[in-house]
Amino acid sequence: AIGNSPPDFAGGFGAGMWAVDIHLKAMSIGIKQITNTQEPTATHGFWVPDNSGPQTTGPAVQGQFPAAAFITDFVGKEGSLGKIHQLLGDTLLSAYAMYDLKSEHASRIAVLNLKEWHYDANATNNVRGNTTVMFNVGSETQSVVVQRMRSDYGAYALGFDNGGPEQNTSWAGEQWSYRVDEGKGHFLNGPQSETLQVTNGTVEVVVPDTEAVMVSLQRHVAPVSASSC
Repeated sequence: AIGNSPPDFAGGFGAGMWAVDIHLKAMSIGIKQITNTQEPTATHGFWVPDNSGPQTTGPAVQGQFPAAAFITDFVGKEGSLGKIHQLLGDTLLSAYAMYDLKSEHASRIAVLNLKEWHYDANATNNVRGNTTVMFNVGSETQSVVVQRMRSDYGAYALGFDNGGPEQNTSWAGEQWSYRVDEGKGHFLNGPQSETLQVTNGTVEVVVPDTEAVMVSLQRHVAPVSASSC
């Protein structure tokens, strides 16, 4: 992906999925800092400030940018960053739990379905697979809030600026475009989330292929475990 690969591979939404996974994995094993490539000609940079990018005609927010917001929200506000534990490390499915610094209880969980899916205009159908993940969050957690980093176009989405509206990418309903808001971020239909009730200490979350979700526990409890169904 760092070499001379096509822009929609190295600089598409799939690269944002990889960015989330590598950052959370790094935090879980004690790596303190990762520096993303941000030179203007970098296909896999989060944004391009001018027209020097391989797929840009001017300043642009690229398709993988929502990964930055996802990672930031997973880390949390100042003082809330605790230990990160990897729950699942399958080749195409990753899950990480963030434990609150003060209570040491699980606060939120990130799940990434890394199985590649992309929209194909020439295909007879574009069926998108999914994986159901079951979390054992304990009886003290009554519900969870689920937010999604997603794109209807899938792994090759270049974002609104580079690919147009059909290749838009978003996190929790928020999207970014230099052409629309100079990259400040905006909502088309307000913030998006869903609340799921916990039954007998467990909750199931459906994660489509090439999508990442963040599960926020409404009442903290530890430990947390997960398994794919």
